[in-house]
Amino acid sequence: MANQAIVDTIVKRIVARFQLARILLFGSRARGTDNRWSDVALLVVMDEVENKRRDSVGGFG
Repeated sequence: MANQAIVDTIVKRIVARFQLARILLFGSRARGTDNRWSDVALLVVMDEVENKRRDSVGGFG
């Protein structure tokens, strides 16, 4: 799968599942300097988070 197709698939899955304020791509893929070992770095911003969802992600900070 081409690099852009990978990013598009990931973004579509996130957008389908969550109500987002914004989703930003950053890092080497955003700069166009990625290679086959590069990860996909996304910043996902949500307007509001339900209590159960907030609790489930709270342990990562």
